Amino acid sequence: MSEKEYNSEQCSRIRPSRRDVLKGGAALGAVACLGVGGAAVAHASTPDGVLVVADQIDDIITLDPAICFEFSGTDVIQNVYDTLMVIDPRNPSAGVRPGVAESWSLSDDRKTYTFKIRKGLKFHSDNPVTASDVVFTLRRFVMLNGPPAPIIRQFGFTEDNVDELIKQTGEYEMTFEVDKPYASSMVLTCLSPWCTGIVDEKLAMANEVDGDFGRSWLNTRSAGGGAMSLHSWTPVESYILDRNDTYWREDIDLKRVVARHVPESATRRLMLERGDIDIAMRLPPEDIDAVRNTSGLKVEETESPVLYWIAMNQNHPILSKPEVRKAIKYAIDYDGITASITRGQAIVHQHPVPKGWLGASDVQPFSFNVEKAKELLAEAGHSDGFSVRLHVSTLSPMVDMAPSIQASLSQAGIHAELITTDYNTAITSFQNNETDLFLSLWGPDYPDPHGHLFAFAMNSDNDRDSGQNGVMALWANAISSEAVRTGLSDALMEQDADKRDAMYKDIQTTFAQESAFAFIAQQVAQSAMREEVNGYIPITTWSYRVYWMTSK
Repeated sequence: MSEKEYNSEQCSRIRPSRRDVLKGGAALGAVACLGVGGAAVAHASTPDGVLVVADQIDDIITLDPAICFEFSGTDVIQNVYDTLMVIDPRNPSAGVRPGVAESWSLSDDRKTYTFKIRKGLKFHSDNPVTASDVVFTLRRFVMLNGPPAPIIRQFGFTEDNVDELIKQTGEYEMTFEVDKPYASSMVLTCLSPWCTGIVDEKLAMANEVDGDFGRSWLNTRSAGGGAMSLHSWTPVESYILDRNDTYWREDIDLKRVVARHVPESATRRLMLERGDIDIAMRLPPEDIDAVRNTSGLKVEETESPVLYWIAMNQNHPILSKPEVRKAIKYAIDYDGITASITRGQAIVHQHPVPKGWLGASDVQPFSFNVEKAKELLAEAGHSDGFSVRLHVSTLSPMVDMAPSIQASLSQAGIHAELITTDYNTAITSFQNNETDLFLSLWGPDYPDPHGHLFAFAMNSDNDRDSGQNGVMALWANAISSEAVRTGLSDALMEQDADKRDAMYKDIQTTFAQESAFAFIAQQVAQSAMREEVNGYIPITTWSYRVYWMTSK
């Protein structure tokens, strides 16, 4: 099969409905399309220069970088768009570096950033990249006020002031004025995520409808200049990316990437074993073990910033007691969960700042200690224990962790009734403050400790009407002392990286003891692939999937 033949048209006859997907029909469709299930195509192989990935990608809602907030959508956008600043996926510890910006400088009051834009860059449309496109992108991001907008709006930008604070000062120069002298590393880091991808102003505005900045058009298309261009996206089926032959950062080996939606992990593994795909994502531990023992296949592991945690509702009369919160933290079998349930797909981590980040702490303040938990419950006046509901979605591995947590809590006298629902129902209950204990996960918007700690700790009032109800309704569970809040505010303004690092570690020491969150583990991303695939980055401590650095 040639690279030219391997495209969306080949599978056009297979269009699974939403009902088919829910029944697993999409998996069968993908198998049929890619050649699995018939003896005639045994020992198949993917075309040279084409990377074929099987994954669950039905979460994509939009491909507009200013609006997209779903994992699979960000995977597309990170490969299709460039950003003003970048973090090298191969060396994320080096920190933020110029991207579309050739250089930057900071005013004496540390509030105005001046960026020089690289000359000679082009969008996929062949339009030149100029400072006007960068200004348009950032203003558009603020004006549309989509789900990721707080990443930039937190610096004081609003619909009313953005035109004055983000300005073009030359064909290849622009300024970005924030409201306070924040740590420059954080400001620059917030100009590197997918959502700040530089949009081709001419192309977007040529497709504007009723002042939407091209939003309706960009929901299903792209206007980027990244390493790859969007060939096609068929919802609940596939997306295809093509190489940008004129990309400025480096030569790209792959000609094309084909990502297929295959809901069943067993089907993804079968397709990999038969050579019909190059990479199978999101395989459970038992399938990973099988891949390790299969000739011609390999498993690569990458630290992920995704964290697993339990939230304790602070409007609950028992869970609001400090001794009870600590008792729950001692009544979780952290090592047992990572050893027997996640089995290599997570490591114990008990803090909100992920391992590998500035401010990350390696100290694990809690261990599974039933007697200590019982002592704390007795101090709180609950020596006979109490009953509570533990809400969890059907997403793995949380749904597999929940029975283990239920059992270990029971040993301490905490009787948890499992309430298992689909993700949308579970998260809605959490947002509506209807859960007691809630087991879930969290991934970063940008790789700076402030983002995580702000979400989990930076509230001063749990009242629903207080105006403190921020991201994901964490306000209903976040208890932080004045010392924690002051520490976070001070760290946000600290310019010295070493001092910031120490400040965030100190903050987390206090937070671990006081907070209404029990952090359990940090994800390890495991990718199963053919041996000939090299350089694939499924996730790093800062970003999501990087296709364009892959070779095969």
